[in-house]
Amino acid sequence: MTTLVPPYVEDGQLLFDASETRQILLFFWPTRSDDINAMPVDNPLRRFAQSILIAAIDASYAMGYLHRLGKTVANPRGGLKAMGQKLARHYLQHWWRHAKVTDLEDVKIYETVRREVARVYLHRLNMHRDGVANTQPLSPFVLAGMAPDAAAWA
Repeated sequence: MTTLVPPYVEDGQLLFDASETRQILLFFWPTRSDDINAMPVDNPLRRFAQSILIAAIDASYAMGYLHRLGKTVANPRGGLKAMGQKLARHYLQHWWRHAKVTDLEDVKIYETVRREVARVYLHRLNMHRDGVANTQPLSPFVLAGMAPDAAAWA
């Protein structure tokens, strides 16, 4: 069982613009595109997106993803690799417990991790949509009994 705590990202550490923020949110919630595209992108929403992306990458490495999966890797949405590289250029050690800066050059996120992050933080996405999101750090989430899937997002 692994407990992961998404990092708190300070305003000066926010890396992603409005378009990239929406792309991150759509990665986790592809069926919520109308809501996501209608949300104003402010620093709290940017922080939320960046924090869950960091947590999902780190969780995938915690599950043992340390090499390429070759033909078993799914890539339905481009851009995740570029975002991983952007995180690598601004690497801050305290954001990561498992992934190293070199791991971010070719980022992968397990589908089980993507689904779990989406499930755990859907309420926070809804709070942003409704304009009532708080500024509290994100709660931890647990990867219990989850095995890495053959499918990963690149």
